Amino acid sequence: MREIVSEAKRKAWPHLNNEAVRMGSMREFAERASSVGADFRITKMTWPSGLSVLGFYLGSDSGLEKRPLICLNGAHHPMAVGTAFIHEVGHHVTAKLFSTRNESVQLSRQTGYEAHLSDPRELAADVLVSLGAYPRNMAAKLFDAALAREIATSADERAESHATASAMRGLARRYGLDLERLRLEQRLQYQAGLVHFTKLRQALLDEYGL
Repeated sequence: MREIVSEAKRKAWPHLNNEAVRMGSMREFAERASSVGADFRITKMTWPSGLSVLGFYLGSDSGLEKRPLICLNGAHHPMAVGTAFIHEVGHHVTAKLFSTRNESVQLSRQTGYEAHLSDPRELAADVLVSLGAYPRNMAAKLFDAALAREIATSADERAESHATASAMRGLARRYGLDLERLRLEQRLQYQAGLVHFTKLRQALLDEYGL
């Protein structure tokens, strides 16, 4: 985990885990992608099946582009687009840590987060999203103090604690995500992402002190 974070700090976000990663505009995303050696594209896949896709990353060995490519689905809420960008950049900056030929296409969807926990490449990218959304000081305030006041006998109980729910609500407010304004299917998809990244952040704090 520490090697993943160190690589991300060196290549993309020097202040990762010290301050929240700024989401930025599409132009800023393009500039950031270029600065780390990747091309950037944005498209809008608004049909129901297309909305399940947040973005994808094509590695340098894909043969489709001269340079690695980060592509985002701009049909989503800016928060979802921003987290997808961090995720895809995460694939790019950690590619050498998980280099496997013929597996360079990484597709990011709004579902299947459980599968990410058993895929080192997806988990590494998700770790960077969690640290970008909840820097160390913020995570400590959200989880450490609350856990000290609670009696929890298992990791599952800690994950379902009031602190986790409060952190999720705060994250949504911080990036202007009003779940109540979304249709039910998309609301559930975004909630799944909030749960995943918040629980992952709490685990990183509990298990690694990050």
